[in-house]
Amino acid sequence: MTTISVARRCAVATLAGFAALSLAACGSSNTHSDAHRQHGQADKSADGKARVMGLVNSVSGSTVSVAGKNGPSTVDVTPSTHITQFSAGQLTDIKAGECIAVHPVKNNPTTAAEIMFGQADNAQCGSKDGDRQRGVGGTVASVNGNSIVVMGSDKSQSTVTVTPQTHYIKRAGADVSAITTGVCLAARGTKDSSGVLQATDAMVRPANNGACGGGHQRR
Repeated sequence: MTTISVARRCAVATLAGFAALSLAACGSSNTHSDAHRQHGQADKSADGKARVMGLVNSVSGSTVSVAGKNGPSTVDVTPSTHITQFSAGQLTDIKAGECIAVHPVKNNPTTAAEIMFGQADNAQCGSKDGDRQRGVGGTVASVNGNSIVVMGSDKSQSTVTVTPQTHYIKRAGADVSAITTGVCLAARGTKDSSGVLQATDAMVRPANNGACGGGHQRR
């Protein structure tokens, strides 16, 4: 068993759907600057699909009005839209077998500044090389006191130490009822001829004092 190495900091396990929209936060301004770099904007994701990020102004049936940095946008969310919900968590919520992504404290790669965790999509924890959020991730092997053992996709194990300052983000699957007025929404899909985003994927998290942006580096 090894601690987190510098090399492994460039291979981060991401919970499915999380990296796709480049939204790394959960209702807190104490998150990475990358997470909110494009908040509230209609933009293109890494795979070329359109995206909308911002505060939900209203919901009428399947139509969601989002207040973005560059103005309002409309998103159409249907039962087929894959929805992920983020909420505040704690160490005792983390269970063996769940997926985990760890962002380490600056200059201390074995200590967690932020942890995101949740059940795997498609029965496996994914990993993406070159993700902007550096750290380690994979499957939770065990949780003992303030130590979490993480098994990577290559079956190697790393030990992560948590502190009272560690921030926890819980990830869970959700349905359209999770999208309500006042929450933050990040949606990805294609725009129709009227400019409405037809969402294939969406993420929901609590707003921070009525806002969805302004993140900054934790450490």
